This record gives sequence, C-alpha cells and structure tokens, in this order.
Amino acid sequence: MPSISAAALVRLLRPRLLPSAAADVIAGIALASVVRPDHDVLSAEPLIVVRGLLCGVLLYASGMVLGDVADVAEDRRLGRSRPIPDGQIGRMPAAIFGFALALSALWIAPSRLGEIPFVLAALVATYVFVAKRNLVFGATTLATCRALDVMLGIALVAKLTAEDGSHEPLRAWTSAGPFGQAALVTYALYTASCVVHGRLEDSPTPSRRASRGVATAAAFLPFVAASFAPRPIWMVLAALPTLVLVVRSESDGEGWVARRTGVLLRGLARFTFAMACGAGSPLYAAILAVPAWVLPFALRPRRWT
Repeated sequence: MPSISAAALVRLLRPRLLPSAAADVIAGIALASVVRPDHDVLSAEPLIVVRGLLCGVLLYASGMVLGDVADVAEDRRLGRSRPIPDGQIGRMPAAIFGFALALSALWIAPSRLGEIPFVLAALVATYVFVAKRNLVFGATTLATCRALDVMLGIALVAKLTAEDGSHEPLRAWTSAGPFGQAALVTYALYTASCVVHGRLEDSPTPSRRASRGVATAAAFLPFVAASFAPRPIWMVLAALPTLVLVVRSESDGEGWVARRTGVLLRGLARFTFAMACGAGSPLYAAILAVPAWVLPFALRPRRWT
C-alpha cells in the first residue's frame, strides 16, 4: 500500500481551484445584500461567515478528492498523472479523506443554512459517482451544485429557518430577489457550459465551431444577469475580460480545447466577481477580486491544475 504523504493530499485537493468555492459563498452574500442592505453579516457575524465559507470549500474539496477516487480506472487508461494512479496514495485512504472532508463540512455548517449543505453534499456524491458519466445529467447536477454553493451565502444573510416548514433551498431562492435569481440561473448555465466544453476534450477530433460556440455563449451569460443588476454597467465591465479571453483563445495547436476549457473554469470566479460588482458592493467585489484575479496568478504550481 502506498504511504500517505502531505504532497499527495495537496494534489488531490487541487488548491488552485479551491478559491472559486469560497467565491461562490461570498457572491451569495453580495447578492443577498441587495435585498437586505440593512444586515452586514460580514461585520456583524464574522464567525458565522467563516463557518459558511469553510462549509462550501470543504464540500467542494470533497468532490475533487472523490472525483479522483471514482475516476481511477479511466485515469490509468488515459495515462493521466493523478495521485492515485501515480501510486502516491491508495484509493481507500483517498476515499476516506474525501468523505471526511464532506462530514467536516456538514459538522461546521451554521444551523441557519438548514438543509442546503446536506442537499449539496448528496449532489456532489451523485455527480462524482453517477451523473458525470452522462453529459446532460452531469452538467445539470454540477450546475445545481454551484448554484447551491452560492445559496449558502444567501442563506447566511437571510437567516433561513424551518419555522414555517418551507424547504431551505427554495426559501434561499425566493430570498435572492430578481437579480439574485437571474445571477443564480445564469451562473448555473455557465457551469453547465464548462461541463459541455470539457467533454469536447474527450473527442479525437473536437469541433472548433462547437467549442467556440459553447465558450462564447457561456461568456455572454453574465451580461444577461447584468440586465437585472442594480449596477449593470459595473457588472458588464467586470464580465468583459472573460469574454475577451474566450474570443482571443486559439482554436489550433496541441491542447487547444483544454486551454479554452481552462479559460472557462477560471471564469467561474470572475463571474462571482461580476455578481458583486452588479450588486453594487465594493467591499465584496474587492474580496472576490482575490480569487478571481490574484490567486489564479499567484498559485501557479506545475502539477496542481
């Protein structure tokens, strides 16, 4: 049995991608602040915010780890360099690590989040072990996961309870307001587009037209949400860089599909940054600028992507 090293666990976590999970939660707080500007949860209840952030990040991390556990056979067949097929860690210890992350997320989640973390954890497991094998099922499940991650932030502000018997994810949706709802839908569609474009990497002859069409349509989605935003111009300006990067991405050369998929994936955090800008929240926009722009360039290790 391979020994368990800290380096192997870090590779399983893919630290460069983790900030986008925290960005989802912060974006949810920014969206909720449009509806409830009177409650600044960040300054009033910082520990609650930290717990909510950790919940979102740990659930995301568990999905990354369990995804590697589920894909061992495929990784070996395709010769991918991952910790389990590389022999850095065994499949069972990795699975235990992944489930431990999920349980830690549920344990640390503030009670006001209600059922959202449990629904999210179930969907993460469904995606990595079942749904990702089918394009439509996988794209829909992952899109729902990312939307629920944003709803964690909305719930932190809305202080959802079950006193009236309502289902918490639905109440988070109704608490989001028109802009929040538009942002959640377009963000989910953007996530689904990332899945669809990523599937093109499996084709021996990927269609350049399909790639550019999917990527360009995804890059335009923040502009749709901007039409509902309190500060539409701010959101448009924040969303422009991703559109420019997509349009300028090349459609030839080795690995061109993967590079364009990478642009879309990095655009997830930029989308959340655009949400905060559209909400007219300079503080949350400044915070989200870190995972959207600073960390992707600061955390650029060779093997963690």
